[in-house]
Amino acid sequence: SLASMSAGTPEYMAPEMWELKEVDPAADQYSMACMISEMLTGQKLFDGENTPIIMLKHFKPVILPESISPSLKPILQKALSTAPQDRFYSLLDMQKAFGTATGKEEDGKKLRQGLEIAELLLAQGNPDKAIISLKDLFKTEPLSVKPVLIRALVIRGDQKFRSENLESAMQDYTDACK
Repeated sequence: SLASMSAGTPEYMAPEMWELKEVDPAADQYSMACMISEMLTGQKLFDGENTPIIMLKHFKPVILPESISPSLKPILQKALSTAPQDRFYSLLDMQKAFGTATGKEEDGKKLRQGLEIAELLLAQGNPDKAIISLKDLFKTEPLSVKPVLIRALVIRGDQKFRSENLESAMQDYTDACK
C-alpha cells in the first residue's frame, strides 16, 4: 500500500518522498512551505478524500490561494517546486527571503549595527554615548539591547544598576525613554 511505501503526513510530503528517492533538507523546506501556506490561509494546500488523490496533487503545479500576500507567493512557489534542485539552497536562504519580503531582515541589520556601535562606544570609554545610541533600539528590541545597556550603565557608574534589582532599574530607564 502507499502508506507502507512512504513515511510522513501526506499533506506535507515532498514529491521525492512519494517517489522513494533520496530525501535531503530540501524535502523539509517543501514541508515547511506547505505548513506556512496552511498557517496563512487556515487550509491545507494539498488536501483530498484519500491518500492517492493527495499524492497526485503534489506533482501538479501549485496554485497558491489568493489570500496569500503577493510578496510571499514567489518564496512559497520556489520552496514548493516539484524538483528539489529548484528550491532554495538552504532553509537559511528561505528564511532570508521571507525576511526580505516582510521587511524583518532590515530590522535585524539595524539591530546588529546598533549593538555594534554601542559596543564600540563602550570600548572607547563612552558609556553615555552608548546609552544614547541604544535608546530607540531599546523601545523596539528590549531583550536584545538589555545586556549591552546594563553594561553601559555599570561602566558609567550608575549605582542603581549595581543593585540586585536590575529589572526595576531597567523599567526606570524604559520609562525615561518614553
